[in-house]
Amino acid sequence: MGARILVVDDDARMRTLMQRVLTAAGHEVIACADGTSGLRAICDQIPDVLCLDLQIPGMSGVDIARRVREDLHDQAPPIVLLSASLEDLSAEEEGLFDATLAKPFKLDEIRSLVERLALAASKRRKRSGSRLAAVAAPEEDDSSAVG
Repeated sequence: MGARILVVDDDARMRTLMQRVLTAAGHEVIACADGTSGLRAICDQIPDVLCLDLQIPGMSGVDIARRVREDLHDQAPPIVLLSASLEDLSAEEEGLFDATLAKPFKLDEIRSLVERLALAASKRRKRSGSRLAAVAAPEEDDSSAVG
């Protein structure tokens, strides 16, 4: 059984490519174009792995990672940052992510990284029990709608 992967990236081509590659590898992929819809997807069901672009409408990948870490603590899923601007991160921001991958990257790199993180998270959950915490749902804000 594959992992549930949430991809939050405003680039439709990137979302589609990641969805195809990860789905072909047997994973369930949810793709969102902005931070607000990404947080809503996390509220609906916490993913096994969260893949975030750095610069997305609504809130940055750093903001989402920080929110997930604060709300879920040790129950947070592994978080991957995908960005062409990794050098812009502070040490504190980089510490929010379990892995970073510079764009452009090879699709087999993201597949293998996601699978490795999902497997490690699955083993960790088995040792510690199921996830009981939830991320607070984002407030409605029409200004971040993608259209």
